[in-house]
Amino acid sequence: MIESSVPKELWAEAVHTANYLINQTPSRASDAGTPYMKWTGRVPSANHLNIFGCKAFILKKNRRGKLTDKSKEGVFVGYAQNAKGYRIYITKI
Repeated sequence: MIESSVPKELWAEAVHTANYLINQTPSRASDAGTPYMKWTGRVPSANHLNIFGCKAFILKKNRRGKLTDKSKEGVFVGYAQNAKGYRIYITKI
């Protein structure tokens, strides 16, 4: 949390992300390898994992002109629960 320079209000997002990562990693308590494998029967992929607090850019689809910004800057704070995506905290409005 300190290195990523995100507000303290995002502590719950950090805990949620840590829980997600714990479910993706092998455990001694589980004979199936990971809790994710035990629940779904599939091997988890690590291709989508990111560092909490890293810079993230959100593409703006409705740009007006040729020289306008193409994206908004934000901070990665976690993984979406009900969809395949990320949770981004937008720092500048």
